[in-house]
Formats: sequence, structure tokens, C-alpha cells
Amino acid sequence: MGSRGMQRSWRCAVVMVALTVLGAGTDARARAQNPLVSALLEARDFRLRVQAAFAMGDSRDPAYRPPLERALRDADPAVRAAAATALGRLGDRRALPALAALVADSSAAVRLQVERSIATLEAVPASPAPGAEAAEPRVPWHRVRYVVIVGDVRDQSGDGLAPALLVQLGELLGRNVAQLRGVAVLAEEELRDGDTRREIARRRLPVLRLEGELRALTRAEHEGNVRLRVEVTVMLLSRQGALRSLMSAAATGAEPDRGADREQDERLASQALVAAVQSAMSRVLRALRSAGGTQ
Repeated sequence: MGSRGMQRSWRCAVVMVALTVLGAGTDARARAQNPLVSALLEARDFRLRVQAAFAMGDSRDPAYRPPLERALRDADPAVRAAAATALGRLGDRRALPALAALVADSSAAVRLQVERSIATLEAVPASPAPGAEAAEPRVPWHRVRYVVIVGDVRDQSGDGLAPALLVQLGELLGRNVAQLRGVAVLAEEELRDGDTRREIARRRLPVLRLEGELRALTRAEHEGNVRLRVEVTVMLLSRQGALRSLMSAAATGAEPDRGADREQDERLASQALVAAVQSAMSRVLRALRSAGGTQ
């Protein structure tokens, strides 16, 4: 089986797990037998564990907080980073102590995701007291012009740093597009909600998918400096998968060379990825406007 076939295979396996989970009950026994939890804590392939963590975060279900906190102790840094990202997406402030325990993690990518999730959760208001005024709905529909689903992120580089960078790439896509005026970022599961579907239909909002690829990761040494160049492609698609726009960008991180220092490579790659994604995403709003009338 080729590399693309293998990627499709493990992604399909995670999708099957997630679909099974959506039909599960919320009682304690169902949670204990939840295949998504099993994938996160027991799957041998770290990529399955990463995708299980993402699915939990996208669910916005606080019941997934305990298994995600356990995954923060996973041996693979990509899984730890994915779990930290997912805890931030859940929005449950009770995860703060578990995240704080990882601020000195050995992986720079994990530390970055932990810091971002801590900042996200610290900004979440405490639960209102009984009888307090209800909070504003999560989606201010009167301001929304486009609905965006952040879909798959894929690796085409084949580099050893790629797993942790894929976790960061998915998080960066969601964060950058959510900052655009008039855009609501929703998970696939949220689109199954009846009220959400009615709002989208009533307002005739276009629904699009945003996906990303890590195209290349190149390391070079020159005059005592190490340089890491990251190339990414961001794709805007219809909800059915038809390509609407393709945006590519690259950026380079550089520092004095410390020799065979993986932490330095992780940090430079992470910095370059942030810059490359920001460059690619600077064209997304224009692409949304172009694609909005062609659903």
C-alpha cells in the first residue's frame, strides 16, 4: 500500500470510530466502552491517538476531559500536543491543573500547545451563579456570513518533525480563520444540530471546508546557522469536497546552530509554520468571498 493509501486508511478508521461515538449514550458505562476513548488510550499507531484527541476536542463534550488529561502523559509528543489542543477546545477550566503540569514538557511543540490552551481556558468565564443572566450564544448568527469547517491536515514532507507540526497546523488553521470577520468555525458534529441547520438554511450561509498540507520541511546549515524552511498549502473546498481555492506559502526560521539539537529544530519549525500559515491565510477572506456564491 502506498503512503497516500496508508493515510486514507488510518483517517477512515478514525472517522468510523467518531461516527460510532456519536451514537453512544452519555452514561458512565457507555463512556467506559467508548471506542474513541479506547483509540486515544490504547491504539498502537500514534496517528490514531492524535486523531482521536482531535475528535474529542471537536465534540465540545466535557466528559472527554479525563481521558484527554491522561493522554497528556502519552509517550509520543504529537499525542500530548493533540491532547493539550483538544482540552483547550473543550473549554473546561477544570483541565488547567493538568495542563499546567506540562509547561516544562521536553517537546517545544507540546509546550506551545499547552501555553495556548492555558490562555484559552483562562479566558473562559466561570460558570454563572444560579439565576444569573444567560450568556450570549456561542455563535452570533447575525454577524455570520460564512460557515467554515476545519477538516483534515496531511503530511507530504515525510519528516520526523511532521507529526507534532500537523497538530499545530490544524490548530493554526482554526485559530486564524476564526479571527476573520463574518466567519463561524463549526465542527461537523455541530452541523447536525437542528437549530444550527435551521440558522444556516434561513440565512442561506455558504458552508466551506478548510484543509491543510505540510508540503515540505527543509533543514540547512550555513555559516554557523541552522535554517528550517516550512512549506504549507491551505485548501478551501466546498462541503462536498470540490476545490475552490488553493493558497501556498513558505517561511524560514533561523538561529545559531547548536549541533544535533532536536528541540531547536522543533522550535524553528514551529516558528516557521506559524509564519507560513499566516501568509497563506491572509488570502482566505478573499477566497471565501469568491467561493461563497458557488456552493
